[in-house]
Amino acid sequence: MQLNFHISSSVYRTLTVLGVAVILVWSIGAGWSKGKSMADAGQVLANADRLVTGLDYFYNDQDRYPTALEFDSGLMHAYFTSFPPHNFTSSQCPESYSYKRNSASQYLLGFCLPVATNGFRQGWNSSTQGR
Repeated sequence: MQLNFHISSSVYRTLTVLGVAVILVWSIGAGWSKGKSMADAGQVLANADRLVTGLDYFYNDQDRYPTALEFDSGLMHAYFTSFPPHNFTSSQCPESYSYKRNSASQYLLGFCLPVATNGFRQGWNSSTQGR
């Protein structure tokens, strides 16, 4: 017994168009996701730079860096135009920033990037500042 299976040309064209459409939609989604991650990483870096600048202003005024409790308080609004900075969460980065004061004259600012960018790796990076 031999089975003959025949697909009409209109069904074949329809399946081909659907296949191409699925690939196109997937490609657009993947590109959008990567673009969003790149934009988020750029904003995290820009915010980290602003945090460093604000912390330097705090040091110039107070002759010390803020404690972790002060960093999370309303006191820091005087040193930043927007505080706290926006968190850009991802599976890799549940938080975007961390702050730890090692001493009155030194702190560690951590920042988490959803993708590698500008020489920084994906995930947690840190910057130690001191005087």
